[in-house]
Amino acid sequence: MTQTVLLAAALLNASPTFAETKIPNTTQMLMKQKLVAAHGLLEGIVRNDFDALKENADLLKSISKASTWHKSDSEIFMSYARSFQNAADFLVTNALAKNQEGVALGYVRVTLECMQCHNHVRDL
Repeated sequence: MTQTVLLAAALLNASPTFAETKIPNTTQMLMKQKLVAAHGLLEGIVRNDFDALKENADLLKSISKASTWHKSDSEIFMSYARSFQNAADFLVTNALAKNQEGVALGYVRVTLECMQCHNHVRDL
């Protein structure tokens, strides 16, 4: 957990990249929080820490529901958001069941949903 906190601090204090300067600061901050939570998922898998997996999946879902995302309120974007939230729910369900294979599949689903949405947003 200490490593996650240190990573979060480092990410929040890092200077923005060129790509980051094109998006609002609030969105940058939320994306950095999602990155920290995604790292927490991987750490939870490696450590077989189902509580950390549930916590980080719940955090990802909460961030995904943040109103600041809805600046691009297209039906396509909202569909990606719902798919991401469903993938996070799937991960939580499997973390609560202490299902290692389900958690691994949930992690892959969350990652794929991230990639698909990012590809969509980049094309806007």
